[in-house]
Amino acid sequence: MSKNVLVTGAAGFIGANFAEYFVNKHPDYNVIVLDKLTYAGNLDNLKKVMDKITFVQGDICDFDLVLDLFKKYDPMTVRYFIEQFHYRSNVDFSDDGLSLAEKQFAKLKESVNSVRAITTNIDSKLTNQELIDIYNNFVNAMNEDFNTPLAMVELNKIMKVISNAIKNNLTEIYPQINYVVSAFAEQVLGLDFGEVDTQQKVVEIPNKVKELANLRWEAKQNKNWAKSDELRDEIKALGYVILDRKDGYDIELLNSK
Repeated sequence: MSKNVLVTGAAGFIGANFAEYFVNKHPDYNVIVLDKLTYAGNLDNLKKVMDKITFVQGDICDFDLVLDLFKKYDPMTVRYFIEQFHYRSNVDFSDDGLSLAEKQFAKLKESVNSVRAITTNIDSKLTNQELIDIYNNFVNAMNEDFNTPLAMVELNKIMKVISNAIKNNLTEIYPQINYVVSAFAEQVLGLDFGEVDTQQKVVEIPNKVKELANLRWEAKQNKNWAKSDELRDEIKALGYVILDRKDGYDIELLNSK
């Protein structure tokens, strides 16, 4: 489980140096910076770590703001909500906005983990055109003065790709989806989708994997070892492993143990 820390007044000289030290020393923490941005606060002081923190413009004396941020909503929900605003603009906090962000993030998390329940493999060699477009658009958004609102639009397109992949058993692109999610949602935007419980997940083996497994069994019966090995590797690339028995075989997720 990720840890969370709130740093106040971190847009000033001392606070910014502390924030930079902390995020580099403790990369496993979700760091939320709260600053009123008065004469002493300057966002330029946080440039080096802006991609590793969640910035909130507000007053630490605003008790309701601070309490509402973390009493009602999970820090990941707050981060997801804030990243829909550009870091140089004011964030319009409201129960309606945060409640909607909570539902949207839960939907995104469920979508991402539906793929990770099948395989956690990662493939950075993108061949799916939709994923390539998302990748390029995300990079362009980040190069546009860290434009997180545009980046979030691209991130949410992942759900459509995942839905289509599941519907059509396109398991070969699952590792590519995992790469895009890991590289951008987690490493750049700092979102945390949690761990998939491998003990409780129930996964239906895709028809393509079943067909390949059957062809491999036939190749083994015919003592075509080269073909058998080739099909085994193809099945492994899809995130599954074949466990041979004396009278047959079982199909399991590659990382199910």
